[in-house]
Formats: sequence, structure tokens, C-alpha cells
Amino acid sequence: MNNDPRDLGLAISDVALRAGPLALDSESGLLLDYAAAAPEPSEGLRLLGSSGVARGKPGANVPLTLWWRAAQAPPQGVFTFLHLLDATGTKVAEYNAPLAGDQRPRPWVAAEPLLDQAALALPANLAPGQYRLIGGAFDLASGARLAQVELGIFVVE
Repeated sequence: MNNDPRDLGLAISDVALRAGPLALDSESGLLLDYAAAAPEPSEGLRLLGSSGVARGKPGANVPLTLWWRAAQAPPQGVFTFLHLLDATGTKVAEYNAPLAGDQRPRPWVAAEPLLDQAALALPANLAPGQYRLIGGAFDLASGARLAQVELGIFVVE
């Protein structure tokens, strides 16, 4: 038996040092690197924000974790997108894949955060600088946008 008062009986599985501000989503309690600016209404599919380093070198695949929330299960055929835009609003890189890799919880748990692993492939000839990162979801069959938010600045080194 350990009588050390500092022993709280907790195990820590992951520790990471991060530079810069972090955001706490008040509804889910998620600690995000980038909280979505101007989130959509809460009754639909909502992108809360992302975790991961929003920077990379030309030619790299940059992993990002997107965090979603919805009152009901999104329909089949919903895809996630990430668009990297230059200063003129031109798309210079993109990612499209089934929402959460089509591995959604069954049964759906309303309002629980949904983890969605993404990887943004940066073109080998992409110029260093700051870009805007946009994230969202769309229906593959109709092309209709279901959600879209600003995810902040992405830096190409």
C-alpha cells in the first residue's frame, strides 16, 4: 500500500507539449488545437474543430484529427473535406474521404464527439507561407454541403 499523498491513483497514457493557444469545446469538453470559427447550428452535423499541428512541408501528408458532433447519425454517403486555400481563395490542396472512415458508432450516441482521422497531402511544389484551412462535410450523391467552417491558419514551411 502506498501512503504517498501525491499518489492520486491515475495513469497518464499520453503527454504532449504544445506551443500556442488551445481551445476547450464547452459542450463536449474536448481540448482542440483549432476550434471551428462560427460553428453551424447544433441540430445538424457540426464540425467542432481539429487537433494536430496545422503545418507541414511541401510533399508531406499532414495528419489532422477532426471532431464532429450530431444529434442523430449522419446518413451513409457523407464525406469529410479539407480545403487549403491561398491568399486569393484558390484551393491548393484538398482531402476527401468518408466521414470518420465510415466507422461510425452503431448504435449512434447522440451528441457524442466523433473522431475523424484525416491527412492533408501537400503538393510538392507548394510555396511556403500561410494558408487558410476550411473543413466540412458533404453528401457524395448530391454534392450538397452539410457543414463548413474555418479551421484557422495552416503554415507551409
